[in-house]
Amino acid sequence: MVKENYRGRGIGEKLFNEFIKWSREHGAERIKVSASAGNSRAIKFYERVNFVPYATELEYEIKK
Repeated sequence: MVKENYRGRGIGEKLFNEFIKWSREHGAERIKVSASAGNSRAIKFYERVNFVPYATELEYEIKK
């Protein structure tokens, strides 16, 4: 996560690209992330760096 006052400067994308490089060097074939459905900024970031939707998880809160 990039601290809020540093967001929008490409730092997250640079960190992500380094992580991809490291992952390839260590034999990873797939990376999964999760983001809260309400976290549209994170979802947009992941889509921008070419993540695609994989699964949908739904939740129901039982109120007492």
